[in-house]
Amino acid sequence: MSRNPYAKRAERLNGLFGKNTLRAKNRLAEFLDYDSWERIVGPQIAEHCSPGPISNKELLLYVENSLWMNELQLMKEQILAGIHQAFPRKKISGIRFRLGPVFNKKSFQKPEPVPAPPPVSDEMLNEADRTLLAQASAGLNDESLREAFSSWMRRRLVKGK
Repeated sequence: MSRNPYAKRAERLNGLFGKNTLRAKNRLAEFLDYDSWERIVGPQIAEHCSPGPISNKELLLYVENSLWMNELQLMKEQILAGIHQAFPRKKISGIRFRLGPVFNKKSFQKPEPVPAPPPVSDEMLNEADRTLLAQASAGLNDESLREAFSSWMRRRLVKGK
């Protein structure tokens, strides 16, 4: 019976990384979605920090900037109490803070769509621009393409004034 050719590599990788990788049981973030984190610390705080790994019974919190880091250090005991209440079986004795990427509601929201520019009518163009527009679009046989090109060119001609 032939052995899987990748089995030896997998064993070597497991040996290299087995003891040094963060285990899922040590990551509070694995158990939290944004809404849970927001319930624990409140919406204002959740906007500016997010949980990271737990190491030696200390939770690492990633914080947006140094001003929030200072504020959160003053609130450390309150945050710990909220975590203990939400996760009584987690043995977290402290919190460390680090500047880093924060995942909050803004991270998961789609950007606002860019509004379409207002239409430009032929009345907004002078006679020379209307003539130029007619000549430039005369060679386009497809009506929808001609209309799209004309609309684009009208905007450019008005914007250039």
